[in-house]
Amino acid sequence: QHLCHILTEPYMHRLCSVLSIPPLSTVLRVNTAFHSRVEVQESLRRSLDSRHLDRGEFKLWDILDHPLLDDVLWIPSGSQQSVLELPRKVVVDLRCGESVLRGADVYAPGVMAAPSDLQSGVMVSVYADVTRSCRRDEPPQLIL
Repeated sequence: QHLCHILTEPYMHRLCSVLSIPPLSTVLRVNTAFHSRVEVQESLRRSLDSRHLDRGEFKLWDILDHPLLDDVLWIPSGSQQSVLELPRKVVVDLRCGESVLRGADVYAPGVMAAPSDLQSGVMVSVYADVTRSCRRDEPPQLIL
């Protein structure tokens, strides 16, 4: 909310629009005092692969060594996907929204507002409450 007082409204809308695009890659720093980069790389690959196999998906993850930094792993996410606007909308808290951008599913604790007749498994558009203005007992004001 502090930014709303400093930045103009058009700039805030543009900023929110840019921040809603998933990143093209993830960079991880390995604490080499406890584990080697190869150990973390293999553990992470097993974890990511098993998570997607459990969901019935098959995706092989590229977990690459950084070309210049010995303690850094780089995971390309692939191409940026276009956002599909769906008629059903759910508002989630900031932490849940950040996780969704990284590919996580939405779970009930992160939901701030949703249609009362929403069923599990229904495809929805997910909006993150970046301004922390949504209250659980009020209908959300969506910025589209």
